Amino acid sequence: MSITRQTFVPVAGTPILFGPSTSRNRVSNYEITLLKCISGAALGLYLALLAGCGVFIDKPADKSTVSNPVAASITLRSYCSNFSVTLDGNDVTNQFTSPNVSPATAVFGLLPGQHTLSASAYTNVSCSGSSPNSKASSTFTVLPPHKK
Repeated sequence: MSITRQTFVPVAGTPILFGPSTSRNRVSNYEITLLKCISGAALGLYLALLAGCGVFIDKPADKSTVSNPVAASITLRSYCSNFSVTLDGNDVTNQFTSPNVSPATAVFGLLPGQHTLSASAYTNVSCSGSSPNSKASSTFTVLPPHKK
């Protein structure tokens, strides 16, 4: 088995050598901690950008059971334009508060049964593949009114 030595050159320009430990190429705990912090910060930023943009239906939650009146809440992150909402295929965009102040909200009186709320918007950052158009949907069930 052969052990090879690898060199990592950080931004500061001082090479850090990895391989069998000798006094010449020993890496300090400080340097390892610094590298872990930099790697962790880069990963955190990547995940924040990946999950941080788009359209999210907060209410009603997907596969939930709700009662009338049904409160709808849609969070928009990195919103740019073309906010659109449909309820069971019918355009209800104008019933929502302005998407410029997230979350956009509305309240609906719906017949008992299953319904689907769908939303889309053009976002500043590409959220799904190469298209900057982000979409979300929620299918939920409205309970019949309680009889007294």
